[in-house]
Amino acid sequence: MTFSGFDPELLGQLRTSGALREQTYLLQRVIRSIEPATLLSQHSATLAGLAAELPRTHSALLSYSVLGQPKGRLLRSLCLNAAAAVNRAAAATAHQPLVHLTHTLAEIVEASGAMYDDHESRVAAAAFASRLDTLIAELPKLLWTLFHDSWHTSASSPGRWARLDQISDEVACLVAATDRDPDTLQQELTHTLAKHGPDAAAIWQTLHPDRVRHHVACVVHGAGELSGLAALDPTARQWSEGQPERLGWGAARDRLRQFLAAVPRSSTSCVVAVDVEAVDKAAAARLARRRVTELLDQYVAGHRLLTISLDPRMLVTRAGTVRSDELTPRRSTVNRAYPLVQRWPRGLREGLRMAHLARTTESPLTAAALSWSALEALGVAERASQLAGVLALQALRQQVVETHQLLHQSATASTKHARSRVGATQRRVVSLRRAIERCAPGHPEVARLRVGLAAATGRHEDAVRRHDGLGASLREPLAVVAEYATLDDHKYLLDVNRWVDVLLPARPADDPRLLDARTAVHDLLPHVAPLAARQVVDWQGRLASAGSCARWLIATQERMRSLLDALYSARNLALHSGVFQATGDVVLGLGGLMVVDFTLEVLGNWYRNATGPDADASPFEVVKELAARQEGLCGKLRDAQGATFPLNVEWLTSPSTDGAWDRG
Repeated sequence: MTFSGFDPELLGQLRTSGALREQTYLLQRVIRSIEPATLLSQHSATLAGLAAELPRTHSALLSYSVLGQPKGRLLRSLCLNAAAAVNRAAAATAHQPLVHLTHTLAEIVEASGAMYDDHESRVAAAAFASRLDTLIAELPKLLWTLFHDSWHTSASSPGRWARLDQISDEVACLVAATDRDPDTLQQELTHTLAKHGPDAAAIWQTLHPDRVRHHVACVVHGAGELSGLAALDPTARQWSEGQPERLGWGAARDRLRQFLAAVPRSSTSCVVAVDVEAVDKAAAARLARRRVTELLDQYVAGHRLLTISLDPRMLVTRAGTVRSDELTPRRSTVNRAYPLVQRWPRGLREGLRMAHLARTTESPLTAAALSWSALEALGVAERASQLAGVLALQALRQQVVETHQLLHQSATASTKHARSRVGATQRRVVSLRRAIERCAPGHPEVARLRVGLAAATGRHEDAVRRHDGLGASLREPLAVVAEYATLDDHKYLLDVNRWVDVLLPARPADDPRLLDARTAVHDLLPHVAPLAARQVVDWQGRLASAGSCARWLIATQERMRSLLDALYSARNLALHSGVFQATGDVVLGLGGLMVVDFTLEVLGNWYRNATGPDADASPFEVVKELAARQEGLCGKLRDAQGATFPLNVEWLTSPSTDGAWDRG
């Protein structure tokens, strides 16, 4: 898991620019939501925002009007999901245009229940798709209004925090739909804050920039020349040795020469350049790679035994600029890899094969379709609501654990930035002292340099004081927490339930070390990053109220089910109708892979801890039992009074607990 939103330079610049904690929190949530390595329950794929659900429903209605897919019940489910997204946004923000939009979606939901794959139904679907298309075009303007209204608002009550959460989720879905790169976004936000401060318009333009033309060059292996390439894509060009200017890169031609010179010469390889419209270079590289891969489909089909592949290296430049970057797709590596389980439980092998295949495709919709096929191969796709409940159960455990990790991550980011500031201010002091030493006596610049030196020395002393103060404000409280919620050598919790005890309300018989840990967390919160602090407060509130915890589980289950509906629809469109492109398909493809990973995480945890008959259970039987546990747990939470003291978070999805409600 990656903790995006905790870049030391970005957090430091937010602090330096005087950004409100609510502003920092909003940006951290958006960045976290578009990071591919974040938790599934916090990723934009499961946030079910307007910018995800409305285009998804629009595509479904349009497809139904032409192809009769997706069929009635699934089409209605997608319409219901879109209506639920609009209702959530309208309830949280009370924004009048959203209130009006609820009426439109209610009309679509009602009509979708009477569509029977006849001509009249298809005409109605096309009409509704047209109306949604108009609404979708207005989404950026609508979300900008909500963003601007919330940017300078203080979240002084739980209701206002809930509104801020909803707006940040909506913005995150809009940003994710453009395939914005999280690392690039953090860098550009840091630059924007340094230049403009926390100006709402400048921040919004950075979050949601216009798409601009990029040139992308990539290396094709398996063919020395692709005949007729320009007929398939007017922007596509091939490189002829010694004539890079024909690729049309203008000012970036010198950097292109260097890239081409580094390409190993072979009679069966060539360089192809295409133009794409994208919000940043990383997004342009991904889009170009996908486009070239689709172009290669023609050549593979034209040669029965031909194998053509793309080199990982790509050169990307924004049209009309000089700077170019050589990029490669994100690939995770480890020194030592471990199996999910050191055996082959019944029914697992087929799902693992499909999951592996889903990760190898360049097409997002194909990845989504293969992800659903992986769930089908595991036998867990038949009842999406059950699987969604199991994923919600595991998400609870993940998020509780993450509250602890975020405290450490925040402390690490603060320490790195403080150390960086000490070094930067020290270098400035040394530079000014040397400048003064080089000046002749009585030089007119000496007085100005001495004034600058005094100011730089003051900044350096402030930086040193802040760095030294982190021990008392961050490291010491974390050490107190670790005395009760103990950690291994990698700073992972040895027993999640002991951390849960720290988050729960106090009881008369509590261990003194537990009381000290709670006090330390209370002292930590004002000094850690807003996202870390707010997540701790949120889970303190949910664990203190069994009913609130039950509502969170149900809401998370619904969001997971919404994603599963979208995956099933993508599978039908891709495999039955040959549709491999749709609005928002990048997020959906990634969401599909994350769902499969999350499902395998649950199954792996079960099989590693199972004994006796539980060890021989099929994936379907495991999910069925855990779904019953989730349903039973929600009932117990609703019936309980007060805090969730019996909740066993450590073994929430493991076979060795009795309904996860067995602690004293």
